[in-house]
Amino acid sequence: MLRVKNLRKTYAMAEGRVEAVRGVSFDVDPGVFLTLLGPSGCGKTTTLRCVAGLETPDSGEIYVGEQAVFVGNRGVLVPAYRRGVGMVFQSYAIWPHMTVAENVSFPLVHGGFKVPKSKVNEKVRKALELVGLGALENRPAPLLSGGQQQRVSLARALVYEPKLLLLDEPLSNLDAKLREEMRLELREIVRRLKISTLYVTHDQEEALVLSDHIAVMSEGQILQQGSPRDIYLNPQHPFVANFVGSANFIDGAIDEAKNGHYGFAVGTALGPISCPLPSDVKIGERVSVVFRPEDVLIHIDAERSRTNMFPGVLERVIFVGKRTHCEIRSGSLLLHSEASARTEMQQGSRVVVEIPPEYVRILRSQ
Repeated sequence: MLRVKNLRKTYAMAEGRVEAVRGVSFDVDPGVFLTLLGPSGCGKTTTLRCVAGLETPDSGEIYVGEQAVFVGNRGVLVPAYRRGVGMVFQSYAIWPHMTVAENVSFPLVHGGFKVPKSKVNEKVRKALELVGLGALENRPAPLLSGGQQQRVSLARALVYEPKLLLLDEPLSNLDAKLREEMRLELREIVRRLKISTLYVTHDQEEALVLSDHIAVMSEGQILQQGSPRDIYLNPQHPFVANFVGSANFIDGAIDEAKNGHYGFAVGTALGPISCPLPSDVKIGERVSVVFRPEDVLIHIDAERSRTNMFPGVLERVIFVGKRTHCEIRSGSLLLHSEASARTEMQQGSRVVVEIPPEYVRILRSQ
């Protein structure tokens, strides 16, 4: 449904030209929800605006369905109103002098997607029912809550039945509880409609909850694409491992395992860490050992009889409701772990840390 190929966009700044998007390529198949995830300034919103037609790329290609909407080397540039895409912005962009129905009907009456007057009311009603606002069509827009205004914005983007839905951090202005509720509602609406969706956010949890696929961006480039599960459990780049969730990083070098568990281990300041390794690694090669805090097991009383068990001291214990964050000092390293909120641990206690080999990932030095 959407194909972006080698997209590039630069801006002229006081300090010189800045590359906002550098050779970005991705596809969004029919009915798929793809999220561009990354920190502020990584190029994700610029990429989305190029797809929408609100920015003109320097080069590359963009196809919406079978239609080429931008091909730099052929001079193809289809204006935004002819691309057949719906867009929801971070700001709700609701007209305060209009009712809910008038806001939603605007693209059908005044925009580039006009339909016969006889069909306007029916389309507006269907769009409002889809987002759960069927009973509020005559309410003045300023009298709506933040969540309701966001639903109006979504209904307005869906009312003309676009081929592609573009969402630019649409939930960021909502409070935490409402944002969680809207994530689930948005996911159900998009899946029910089976509409191809390109979503932009810096919120990792939001991306994991909503997406079929995620493309992690940094400094204008996509570093890794994959399913939410693959991105989280199998990061291929240090930035991805650290940005999507949190992770422990330990530098080391490939060495022969002394316990024969995997044949090879990584020699680190913590000690030798056994784990699955890529088939083409070499003895002595520098790598980083990466593992998630929730995969680190803490034993109060345990013998070091299993693989990857190391002594330590609980340097900090932080209760955060659903879980307890722990910082464990082992030698010169500080390890991060997460335990159940019901697990009682005392700061300063001596513990044994276990890092299950199957949860460890190896990243080659960049």
